[in-house]
Amino acid sequence: MRPSKNERMRILVTGATGVYGAYFARYALSKGHEVFGIRHTERPITTASALGIDGQISWSRGDICDVNFLSLLLVEHDIQAVAHFAAKPIVRTGTIIAKPIYDINVGGTVALLDATKQVAARRKILFLMVS
Repeated sequence: MRPSKNERMRILVTGATGVYGAYFARYALSKGHEVFGIRHTERPITTASALGIDGQISWSRGDICDVNFLSLLLVEHDIQAVAHFAAKPIVRTGTIIAKPIYDINVGGTVALLDATKQVAARRKILFLMVS
């Protein structure tokens, strides 16, 4: 799938509350794309809210490690592209315990790839992953 230069896409941006995901979401919104994000917890201040784009993103509440949730999200919102930025920063959490880092950074990525593979069997989805 190669979208035309002016085609508006429906993009799932994981990690859209964090720094990298929020800046990518802002860029995608500035280009006219529709952005979807996942909230796993409610936080009063996120990078998306600091950038003033929180209200422009269509949010779903769920878990990045839940393949069924992700598959449903991709289908229900007719997602055309995935930009995967969701991750736990190693600096903050890694000094205390490694399991949350593995669960989110590895387990979440595998779940998202599995969900994308299930949906992509019926239609094409562009997948971008940043590590």
